[in-house]
Amino acid sequence: MEKTKVTLELNENEQKLLYLAGKLFKDADINQRLYEEKLINEKCNQAGKEINIYNPINNDEITFDSNTNANKIFMGDLNSLAKSNVVLAELDDEDSGTMYELGIVTGINLIYDLLKEGYTMDQIMKAIPKKDIYAHMSDIRQDRLGSKDAPWGINQFVVGGIEFNEHGKILKHVEEAIDEIVKNI
Repeated sequence: MEKTKVTLELNENEQKLLYLAGKLFKDADINQRLYEEKLINEKCNQAGKEINIYNPINNDEITFDSNTNANKIFMGDLNSLAKSNVVLAELDDEDSGTMYELGIVTGINLIYDLLKEGYTMDQIMKAIPKKDIYAHMSDIRQDRLGSKDAPWGINQFVVGGIEFNEHGKILKHVEEAIDEIVKNI
């Protein structure tokens, strides 16, 4: 299968873009994403602010028919994720797609911060090599079930990644997160 090339689309528009990240595969998940989108729009309108929202569930180019493949889904979401200024992510159940999106955002922010610190792209590329990825599906917690040290909540790597970002924050409810977004746009 031929891979789609990454394209860089400049954001000529001054309006901010929010990327809505979360599970999308069950009716309840879809309803939650639509609720979050509606709530963001309502709160922004009340505050007299505007933000564009990319909600993957509303991307008509991504359908689940025979013409859709993982590369098409990934590239469609990746382009919007890369252009976004704000990400609102649901961490409940640690959806693997959402975690992957947060990892991408952290990588983007790392490179951005290094450039702001004065490093050149050449220096960054020499210091941080391109990665090969080999993945497997096992869980080390299986061997430690019952141990008080087994991580039972949100994966602490994910928490660390979010908090690593300059404006990374984990809030208890989606309404609180949206209030923070509206306050800061």
